[in-house]
Amino acid sequence: MNSYNLTDTICSPVTNIYFNAPVAIIRLDGNKSIKIVKKIFFAHSNHSFIDSPRTAVYGSIKYKKNFIDDSLLIYFKKPNSFTGNDIVEINCHGNKIIIEKILEILICLGCRLALPGEFLWRAVQNNKLSISQAEQINETITQENRFFFSKSNNSKNISNIISSDIYKLIIEIKSLIEVNIDFSDQDIDLEYQKLVKLSKLLQEKLNSYILLAEFQIKLKHGLTCMILGNVNAGKSTLFNFLLNTNRSIVTHIPGTTRDIVSDYFFSNDLKIKLLDTPGIRKTKNIIENIGILNTINEINNVDFAIFIVDISNRNSEIENNIFKLLVENNIKYIFLINKIDTLTNIDNIKSSLFIENSFSSYFSHPLCIANISISLKSNLNTNLIVNNIDSFTNNLLIDNPFVYLNNYKLSCLKEISHFSNDLYSSILENQPYEILAEQINIVINQFNIFNNKNLSEEVLSNIFSQFCIGK
Repeated sequence: MNSYNLTDTICSPVTNIYFNAPVAIIRLDGNKSIKIVKKIFFAHSNHSFIDSPRTAVYGSIKYKKNFIDDSLLIYFKKPNSFTGNDIVEINCHGNKIIIEKILEILICLGCRLALPGEFLWRAVQNNKLSISQAEQINETITQENRFFFSKSNNSKNISNIISSDIYKLIIEIKSLIEVNIDFSDQDIDLEYQKLVKLSKLLQEKLNSYILLAEFQIKLKHGLTCMILGNVNAGKSTLFNFLLNTNRSIVTHIPGTTRDIVSDYFFSNDLKIKLLDTPGIRKTKNIIENIGILNTINEINNVDFAIFIVDISNRNSEIENNIFKLLVENNIKYIFLINKIDTLTNIDNIKSSLFIENSFSSYFSHPLCIANISISLKSNLNTNLIVNNIDSFTNNLLIDNPFVYLNNYKLSCLKEISHFSNDLYSSILENQPYEILAEQINIVINQFNIFNNKNLSEEVLSNIFSQFCIGK
């Protein structure tokens, strides 16, 4: 089994290989890079890529006299390269067949495919980057949310702030424990209550940072919004409106949507996965029933919902069932009353009172974000839907300070919390200070791992194995 090392010559595409594209880049890194490339690259001029580092040289890729592709080749001479090793980048056409063929040849000539994050790992090993810088590069590459793309550049500062905040408490606790050990022969218990207070404060701070970081990781991957309602209430029309495209099929036939349909849009630069669902009703159609069951099961993964009713064709039983489903799962929702354009003038006079009496339990509930009377067909008040979604996401961002940690950093923080909780329990149990000293040292060791200090090769490999292939 391959492992991270500095001796192998590795290769990998550094551009997307899942679809054809105009251009692709294949990167080689290692001592044999030049030797291997010289066997397959033939310049179209006397210009040698070895004599001209960082210069694009045009030529052809050939293997066993068979032409593969025309390409540009760039050589990055060690130690002045991304990893500190000799790097060669082959710029070829982005057809998947060409990419696979070149990789196959490189492997035959002595390369192996790079492991996830192995180029970054080599850069760290050769002191070209710190682990924090490598993590930041990976975050930049893998970012899915516009909001986090702008904010994640400050994540290093966030880690430093957390470290500084926690470190002060840890050192103060350690000092108190050591003082009590030093004066143990005098039978003096110095500032025990202060030790309790500080260890409790440490635990509270850690838990607070963990909760915020968990929420930010959830936001990073996007929120999920589910549209719920009776058949023909306007769910698919609303779905298409929010996406600004005809993604879902819309007809007058009840039960047109048989399963969950999903797509994405952005609100305040946050990515939102929007789910169009089958109308929740009793039906003999087996396929539609499966779709309804999928909707009920999926609601556990929803962050907020849009509950839409048809004012011209109400079904109180179905509406109450949807309402109960939202309340039981503690899902916040925007309540929409659709098709108000179907009301007559007489109805309009009575509509406010009618709506208030009919739906008061729905829009007066604490989980209700907003209630809006609309007509999707006439485009009446539809702007208010977008405004309220934007208001909801904006409040989420305001109420939750930006404390973004990647999954690895978060797991480290949880380890610190676990061992500091053990320490706090031991303090409350009046355990000997020698035991407390051992426990605070364990906390410090975990803190050092959080700060990328004294990491074992196994831990380092685990960090980089979560990075993307080709970087």
